[in-house]
Amino acid sequence: MKKVLIIEDEEALSNMYRIAFELDGFEVAIAENGLDALVKMTKFAPSLILLDIMMPKFNGFEFLLKLKELNKKKSFKIIVNSNLEQRNAERKATALGADFYLRKSCYTAVEIVKKISQIT
Repeated sequence: MKKVLIIEDEEALSNMYRIAFELDGFEVAIAENGLDALVKMTKFAPSLILLDIMMPKFNGFEFLLKLKELNKKKSFKIIVNSNLEQRNAERKATALGADFYLRKSCYTAVEIVKKISQIT
């Protein structure tokens, strides 16, 4: 079964994404920030990570940097899903190891799942 870890601090959004992914056959785990995600990754082992950037405590860039520092062999795709100004944020996220960057406000949850299915 495909597994996705949704890293999103807004509960309404994470629940919306969770439902869309579950309807597409994914097993889903949710983390509220990057630090929580690092802990959940050890037990959940996702094949895909949907990562917000702007979060309290431990943001998406910090999460990507920590993964890079830990030199974790990537067996998963990282899709950044953020509303940050795209050009600079996308460049920084991909330099830190993200595979794709989606503009959160441009897609519904169902469209995001469909888009991810096309690019992964």
